[in-house]
Amino acid sequence: HHAASKQRTMIDWLPWCRSALELFGICSAWTFIWLVIFYALVWMSRVIASRGAFPLSDKSRENDHYWIARNVVGIIHALTVAGLTFFPLVTMLRAPRHIGFASGDLPETCASNKFPEESVAGEAIAQGGVAFISFILADMTLSALHDLATLDHLVHHAAFLVAGIIIRRHCMLPLNAAILLSMEISTPFLNTTLLLRNRGDAFSSIVTISGICFVVFFLIFRLILNSYGALLLWLHRENAMPDTVPLWQQYFLFAAIQVGTLLQFYWLPQIARTFLKALSAMSSPPEAKELLKDVPVPNEEHEPAAKLSQDEAVRLRRKTASSKGLE
Repeated sequence: HHAASKQRTMIDWLPWCRSALELFGICSAWTFIWLVIFYALVWMSRVIASRGAFPLSDKSRENDHYWIARNVVGIIHALTVAGLTFFPLVTMLRAPRHIGFASGDLPETCASNKFPEESVAGEAIAQGGVAFISFILADMTLSALHDLATLDHLVHHAAFLVAGIIIRRHCMLPLNAAILLSMEISTPFLNTTLLLRNRGDAFSSIVTISGICFVVFFLIFRLILNSYGALLLWLHRENAMPDTVPLWQQYFLFAAIQVGTLLQFYWLPQIARTFLKALSAMSSPPEAKELLKDVPVPNEEHEPAAKLSQDEAVRLRRKTASSKGLE
């Protein structure tokens, strides 16, 4: 009897093990795709630069082909993930609350036999999760190889990677997963701003519009919607995750999601200053825009934070220009 019971247990585990291997294969394929896209973009950047078809940045770091490729592949990744999860997010927000905390049956697709109407949305969110996890893994590897990130950035990525693996491994928290993945919708506007902001006046309008769009989507998805998701998770913390999830993983996810939400509020003041600066630039006369050109951006890498108002910055620039003229 014991041997037969053990055999039945092993047979029950076989479909799950097969599904887990399929999931690993899917993640590996996605990671390989991100790596191929990245190095293809590096090659394209070098070709374009050799022909002088793309203006150089005032910052030497921003002319690095690996830096450029990382920003562009980040845009592609964000559009992919947001495209996979936006409409499923709407479905989960409209569904009964218990479905938002349901779990899938098999690791490779996260399909649910209990809720067939919402199963398609859950599977799309699961695929978005695989694309996100594999990109984070590829980005960490590339950042370490090509010196594209600081230690705190890698730690931040590692925390997101672990949280993503836990959620995707157990096919759970579809609503929270969709909210977290949908935050990527603001990334294309941020990366566009970073990529073009120091490449001349020809891109000034694009940079300004991208900066404003980034702030708007940041407020909607990263502050309001993300806070709503974190609150729901806290209110349903007793039954949000399956009993099969180890306690340390549950505690880690609760902490990661709550701390991640607070982190968005920590970044809000700097983003608000950038937003006000963009609005001010749109209404500034050409002379003021030229004088403001070299004023450092708050918290820009390797530069001091700028805390000057526009009028003070213009006066400072005029005074500097006058002093150079006297010399």
